[in-house]
Amino acid sequence: MKPISRKNLENMSEKARRRSLEVLRKLSVDEKLTILGEMIDAIAKIKISMLMKAIGCDEEEAIKILRERLMKLQETNR
Repeated sequence: MKPISRKNLENMSEKARRRSLEVLRKLSVDEKLTILGEMIDAIAKIKISMLMKAIGCDEEEAIKILRERLMKLQETNR
């Protein structure tokens, strides 16, 4: 099997990006909101996991710390 050239790889990547955008444009508002919610959940899980590893705490403590940080951030942006 021949290796894929950089140009072909970039071309395939661009085609995939365009196809993804086409699909996203066709979704209903509810479907878009569902995807957004799932993305936010995934990001939150990653942040919790990173904090747990960084300071050696359990999930409950990591969530508490992140909530406190978010509340402080919201207060400073008011």
